[in-house]
Amino acid sequence: MPRTWSSTEADQFWSLRKMSCVLRDTFQVGTPEGEEGELTERHNRDEEQRVQFQTEYADYLSRETTENAERSITIANDLHFWAVYRSWTFCQDCGSIDKIKLMPSFESKLPVKWNKNCHCKDVRYIVPCIENIPECLKNLTYADIITLRPVQMHVGDYKRLQHGYRQKTNMCRVTWSNLSPEEKISEISEDDLRTKLYNVYNFLMSYKESAYASFVKKRYRSISTEKKLNMYISENSEGIECALWPHLYPKRSWCETLIKGNTSRLSLKVAFFIKVFSSIVDYAMDYELLQFHYDLWLFKTVSGAISTARKLHCSPARALNAKTFSPGYWKMQHRLLQDAVDQHGYPSLFLTISPYEWTFPMAHWINNIANASGKGPTHLPAYETIHIAHVLEQMLRGYLCGSNTNKWSKHIFNYNNIKNFSNVKTYFYRFEFQQRGTVHVHLLVWLKNVKNIQHNLIRADIPWENPELAFLVYKLQRSDKDALACNETATKFVNINGNDVLQLYHPQEAFAINLRCYLSSVVPALRCRMDLQFSDGNDMLLRYVSSYVSKTSDAYSNEKLFVRSTSPYQAAYRHIKEMNVCEPEMWLYMSSVKLSWTNSRTKEYCPPLSEEMCDNSIHKKYLKRPKNAEHLSFLQWLRNYQHTCVNPKPYKGGNTLVSIRYASPFRDEFFFQDLLMNCPHTSLSDLFIPNYEQLPEQFRYFSCAVINRVSEWGDLNSARVHFERLGHRDYYINNLLSHIASLHAMLKLWDRAVLNRSNFIPNINPVSIHKLDQHQTAIFQQIVQAMTNRNEHYSSIDDFGDVSDDEDIDLFAQSSDAPEQQTKLECIPFTVVDWKKFLLITGEAGTGKSQIIFRSIEWALENDLKVLIATPTALLAIRYENSFGEDVSSETIHSTFSYPVDANKKPTINWNLSCYDFIFVDEVSMITRRILQHVVATISQVAIRPVVVMCGDCQQQQPIETVEGVTCTTPSALLDKTFYHLVHHYKLTVQYRVVDPHYNSFLQHIRYWQPTQRLLDYIQNGRILCENDYPSDEEIMNAVSGHADATVLTISRKAAMKVNAIVTAYLFSETNPLASVQCDDNQGPIPIYRGMRLMITQNRDKRHGVVNGQEGTIFLMENKTIFIKLRNEGVVAVYLITYIHPERGKTTCYPFVPSYALTMTKSQGQNLKKILLWFDSPKCAPGCAYMALSRVSKAEDLYLLTAMKRAQVIPVTSENMMHIEN
Repeated sequence: MPRTWSSTEADQFWSLRKMSCVLRDTFQVGTPEGEEGELTERHNRDEEQRVQFQTEYADYLSRETTENAERSITIANDLHFWAVYRSWTFCQDCGSIDKIKLMPSFESKLPVKWNKNCHCKDVRYIVPCIENIPECLKNLTYADIITLRPVQMHVGDYKRLQHGYRQKTNMCRVTWSNLSPEEKISEISEDDLRTKLYNVYNFLMSYKESAYASFVKKRYRSISTEKKLNMYISENSEGIECALWPHLYPKRSWCETLIKGNTSRLSLKVAFFIKVFSSIVDYAMDYELLQFHYDLWLFKTVSGAISTARKLHCSPARALNAKTFSPGYWKMQHRLLQDAVDQHGYPSLFLTISPYEWTFPMAHWINNIANASGKGPTHLPAYETIHIAHVLEQMLRGYLCGSNTNKWSKHIFNYNNIKNFSNVKTYFYRFEFQQRGTVHVHLLVWLKNVKNIQHNLIRADIPWENPELAFLVYKLQRSDKDALACNETATKFVNINGNDVLQLYHPQEAFAINLRCYLSSVVPALRCRMDLQFSDGNDMLLRYVSSYVSKTSDAYSNEKLFVRSTSPYQAAYRHIKEMNVCEPEMWLYMSSVKLSWTNSRTKEYCPPLSEEMCDNSIHKKYLKRPKNAEHLSFLQWLRNYQHTCVNPKPYKGGNTLVSIRYASPFRDEFFFQDLLMNCPHTSLSDLFIPNYEQLPEQFRYFSCAVINRVSEWGDLNSARVHFERLGHRDYYINNLLSHIASLHAMLKLWDRAVLNRSNFIPNINPVSIHKLDQHQTAIFQQIVQAMTNRNEHYSSIDDFGDVSDDEDIDLFAQSSDAPEQQTKLECIPFTVVDWKKFLLITGEAGTGKSQIIFRSIEWALENDLKVLIATPTALLAIRYENSFGEDVSSETIHSTFSYPVDANKKPTINWNLSCYDFIFVDEVSMITRRILQHVVATISQVAIRPVVVMCGDCQQQQPIETVEGVTCTTPSALLDKTFYHLVHHYKLTVQYRVVDPHYNSFLQHIRYWQPTQRLLDYIQNGRILCENDYPSDEEIMNAVSGHADATVLTISRKAAMKVNAIVTAYLFSETNPLASVQCDDNQGPIPIYRGMRLMITQNRDKRHGVVNGQEGTIFLMENKTIFIKLRNEGVVAVYLITYIHPERGKTTCYPFVPSYALTMTKSQGQNLKKILLWFDSPKCAPGCAYMALSRVSKAEDLYLLTAMKRAQVIPVTSENMMHIEN
């Protein structure tokens, strides 16, 4: 029998490990004052809590110890012993530390063996020993090292979170020291120290194996030439460790900056961590060294993604998807969870373990360092973090799930001793970081039989039979939130809806303090908080988990990763600078610890769209699968076969999780992908119904899915189950179900021939492009020249790399050029075009700005260029799409540039804009300065930069935004003078729309000046339909009916709603309503009628015209789906949607309102035949009146419900907009 290791013998074993410091004050560097008494204070608080607990629960602390309690304490003690003494080993020769797995024999406490596979046995990596450090570099101080440095290290201000770790506050930078090492040494007043440092300096300068001397010489040359030092440029930083830490890097060969992974196959992170866990503790104690390597690694990773993205012409974010700090990585992990649910159902249990550094069982060797240094918890972050992660990892993989070795037969989730049988189907865990920096872990487990677990070790009560353990559980497991229902009966399994559920003993005293469920063998072993939850058969558990799995850590949720494509330094600068992470997160990212793990094989697959199927090689392999696999769907085949092989073979064991990136369920392509992945087929024709090509694209593949996947899409209940398994929020699922209900209704009406193909083929209205005048032609030629210059630029570039020492880009540098100073015709640069500058076309309404845009788009399409049109409103975007069809992409500015409408969300970079050659931004005057700044930043950051053409008129309607629930007008971006240094500015002056000279003169006047009442009375003479400023309902109806061909425009939404209500009541007074529905105006249900005019208020389906501002009439209603006929004769379905309104909260309504009257703001960019204006408010936003009045071509097309007042006609001026801001 092997002998058992006692704690005394373990102490003796670890006492043999070498531990040394190079610096004399290694343990004092970076330790703030006032930390010494923290442990004492915590101990005193614990004793006070203990006395209070014993007093309050004295009657409970007298129960006899049960056999199960003794057993759990024994296991806990053995686990604790493993964590302290047996979770690590070391090399007898060099003292380097290495991990040990948690084996089933942990209860035997077998002696730890020396590490015989240490890196010191080979020559690939350097393992430092104190003997290898030159004697003169030993026993120096941190201040001495600063004196000897020819450079300065900048890591930001010192910040330590309360009860936590030091936080990174800035990007690591290295600059040349103001004084040379010799000059700094000469200023030292102490003779002995000055002589000592001179000797060290002379040694370093003469030591040929060190790079120190080369950096001293570089400093001398750079100071004279004022050349900056950039540590992120490889040729500048090679061997820089010798200059920064000469005592830790006495030789070039020790430096990580000299490692070239693409040639040597060595890892910078591995090389660094070998030093950290060597016998020299200085590597782990130096914060500057950690941040230096972390920032350098992050820079190389991000800039490498930039280079890859350029070569592949893809998004840099996509190139980073394999990195754990990438949002794409965690989205993939979320999809893997969804596949686990799809294969195995809901998880059986969920576990959270939150370590507490002050009580966590630290390894003996860490305690030795803590005792030697006097540093308490959170002040040994490298050792604490890696040890905690290692213990948790082994506890989860080994003791709980039994997967870290095949020797486990009895573990927490398997207690039947059946050989070669695993009760665990799969599991998934992920490390996270609390706000104070501490690492904790979440675990999901899928079990074959929940009854096979060691349920006797799972408790939800206080173990009164052991007073010490009772206090520990009381202290750690209390919660502020409800945990379990009170249950005074013994723990047992009960059957609920056909599922076995563990019903835990949870008495009143535990219920009163919301005691969380825990493992009685783990909590006393790790002395940390734990929460164990069992699935109750619904999706609540997955929703809870998906809320954190689908996001990155808080530090990495911002995707502002890259700057100019010509600067690799700036490519990663902002990303590194904005990462305010704590020490544990940096250490864990630099280590080999897996932040996310599952015992299943994993793979990722993005199903092709229908038009991409012919080139999909993986699907072709699936079609050639053997006969015995013909029953497998494409998804099942991916789970079971090695699809990367030329001739795919089945896996021999285990299970596979596949991350499938489906299209949005609101697109019909989603149902094609669903059919492709889940229906077994030997050819694509097996997936489709006869003549499916003849069906409209709105429900073409859905109709096939209803037949071939009836169990999923045949009814709404089945669809609900499908989406609930994915862990979506309730309101999102309700919207999906409403969408699917509309597809069912559409299909039903199609089968009944109520709808036909003509209802689904929108009329493309080719834009009428007039002949350009001489000035317009010159501007058009400048746009063409810009594209020519761009193409020449990219065709001549072989290497995108460039070097810059700039730290940032001032997107809106101060400039004295005002907009009017830039608009003179003679200032237009008609010879040289800098294509990287935006081309801005301005001019009053009707001067032909759109004609230049139309002609430019037509030229781009003729030359096979990819065009994207960005507009402030979806309605304007859909008009471009109706004019040019699918040849162009048209989106809102918010969608194009990933700028959320919700002010609480952060904008991100849309890297896919590199795919376009041209981006046209129409009505740029309607966007705010903040949005324009983001647009400028985005264009300057994408890898392949498009030519950007903008047009607008700063004198028209100003942008509208909602701030803290209040909607207000804000100054246009075009009023910002500093923007004009970024553009080539062209101004149009010749009027084409307004053919009435007198009316044009009036418009020119109110464009720049506030008119007199006399002028207004002159222009509106004979055109006022109601003399009263407050017209009655009858007067309003008479005015509207008397001018049925005029568009009614009001200032306020309230007035437009009033007109709509009056007109609707009059027109449909003798008609039965289809239904009474809630519209998107918060005014309560209103009756709707066939033929009633509506305006859609939300962007729900841009591809088919369901966008904000789109008008149409009610065609019919089927169940709860309302079909609207648009102006182009196309029919679209509108259904109930639920969303979170910033003021009203959760709101359910139909996204439309009656549209017999519109607000004036909705008319910008339109050419209207006739208008009927109602100036219903005493005040009107600057530029709004001019914008509305300029929609028609002559005065006789203008009618007014009430008279215009001078106070309502305000031009856009700097003074007016400043007054609005204030």
